[in-house]
Amino acid sequence: MTTIELDPSIAVKLAEAGGQISVTDARGKVFGVLLSQEEHEQREKQLKSVMYDLAFATMDEEANRAALANPIRYSMDEVIKMIEES
Repeated sequence: MTTIELDPSIAVKLAEAGGQISVTDARGKVFGVLLSQEEHEQREKQLKSVMYDLAFATMDEEANRAALANPIRYSMDEVIKMIEES
């Protein structure tokens, strides 16, 4: 990832904005949004939480139990081969 050093005045604006600030040109066209490290980490945690909630909501417990009860185990290479052949 490329690192850009912020001008101190922009860093102050980012801190004053609560960790989020839009980056625009002189006409107001938005190029992106700057997030503080803390804001970025918080959003990552929220996203992971939503992803885990979705995974658990769609999980088939019976299918998982059946798979765990099956004594046959496959290597990663075998699984990839089966996927490619299907």
